[in-house]
Amino acid sequence: IQDQSRRQQWEALSAKHGVSLPAVALAFAFAPRCVTKIVLGVANASEVRENVATLVETGAIPSELWSEAKELGLLAAGVPVPSSKKAFHTVVI
Repeated sequence: IQDQSRRQQWEALSAKHGVSLPAVALAFAFAPRCVTKIVLGVANASEVRENVATLVETGAIPSELWSEAKELGLLAAGVPVPSSKKAFHTVVI
């Protein structure tokens, strides 16, 4: 993984753990304790469905993905990562 771009590294890590890169990115955005809401833009009904599916998928991200991201240098050691205790699934439409 070392010779790839950071995006490619994240894509490979996500695929290895069976989740999409958008789900990983969204879960990471929720990681800081001060974050209680995230607004996702949509242009049509299809994007609403995609966003809801991505939100649901955040619950499938294993904690090992975050540990491995730190081991690979994709995240600094002190960066907060999602906790399985924090719910990502509140959807307001």
